[in-house]
Amino acid sequence: MEQNPILQQDPQTLDVPSTRVLFQHNANLYAANGAGVVLAEKGQFDTSKDLFTQVQEAASGNVFVQMPDVWINLAHVHFAQGNFALAVKMYQNCLRKFYHNTDSQVLLYLARTHYEAEQWQDCKKTLLRAIHLAPSNYTLRFDTGVALQKFSASTLQKTKRTVDEVRATVAELKNAVRLFSLLSAASNLHVHGFDEKKIETHVGYCKHLLEAAKVHCEAAEREDQQNKQRIELARQVTLAEENRRKAEEQRKYQLERRKQEDELKQVMQQEQHLERIKEQWKSSTPASKRKDRPQNEDDEGGHGERRRKKGGKRRKRDKKSHYEYEEAEAEMDDQEEMDDVDRNRNYEESYDQTNDHDDQAENNPQELLAAAGLEDSDAEDDTVVPSSNASRRRQALSESDEDEPSQRQGSDGEDGENVAADDDE
Repeated sequence: MEQNPILQQDPQTLDVPSTRVLFQHNANLYAANGAGVVLAEKGQFDTSKDLFTQVQEAASGNVFVQMPDVWINLAHVHFAQGNFALAVKMYQNCLRKFYHNTDSQVLLYLARTHYEAEQWQDCKKTLLRAIHLAPSNYTLRFDTGVALQKFSASTLQKTKRTVDEVRATVAELKNAVRLFSLLSAASNLHVHGFDEKKIETHVGYCKHLLEAAKVHCEAAEREDQQNKQRIELARQVTLAEENRRKAEEQRKYQLERRKQEDELKQVMQQEQHLERIKEQWKSSTPASKRKDRPQNEDDEGGHGERRRKKGGKRRKRDKKSHYEYEEAEAEMDDQEEMDDVDRNRNYEESYDQTNDHDDQAENNPQELLAAAGLEDSDAEDDTVVPSSNASRRRQALSESDEDEPSQRQGSDGEDGENVAADDDE
């Protein structure tokens, strides 16, 4: 154990049995605890706190020594110095370590600390625990009533209080009146040491607070109702603003969507218009090509005759079946060419009819002559050119067909002579 602070004091000022024992046996923990109590009573809290701390440490290091008193005394010193948080912690540790939270006296010390710290609800809970452990102790009931009375008075003195706090105050005041009425009935027995007049004073004060609490409760309820109405109004305004914002967003979305649909529709219309132009261009391009075909029909006819002559030479070397196939194919080609010429002539006539009348007058002077009652023989000759060309092709085909049998006969004769010559050889 360190140097004991009590030994530094004047023995004449601390002439008590515990100090005399401590001077003779400075390792005596119980004497040191008693000396600390004497120092605390004389107001020397710092010295007594140091002494209690040394005794606590020494007792904690010895498993054979149990000194809950030093814990309680140290908590008393913290309470006297106004360190309520440390005092509460020391009381709770002492209860848990030595008494398993079942000592009503230590609970009373703890409730007093909560009361001085104005922790009314904690004080009430601690006193109710103590009453549960010691139901015959009417002092605990009186202390509970005083705590409820103090809690109600402090709540009503607040400038801002909610309706729930006022309602809780009314309930606590009713409990306090009931407790003091019970103690007033028990004070007639002169067993618990209560003053009947003092208890009646507490009852009257609680009833006065109860009447005031009812008025405060009504005012708090009106204020709470107004607050609820303001909150509801604000909620409705917020909801209306939210709905307006959503409606505006929906309107903008619809406008944007409609705009996109219109743009898409315009794009589709443009694409369709482009497709129609392409189709018209494709349909007009073959027509323009067909206009040039009648001018080259004579050349094509000459090439066709040469092709037919070459075909006739080839057919001389083929068999009869192959010749018939080629002849049918040539006839089909001629028929297709004639059909093309007819379609071209019909298309030119329809195309000329759709052209502008001024262009017809410029391109066809024969029409002007016909309108004046005159005729142009050259124009008539021009109009029959396609038919004369077609007749010439037919005549050429018929002549080639007439020549082919004779040529085949000649070739057959030549073949026969060749065969006879071979036989003679």
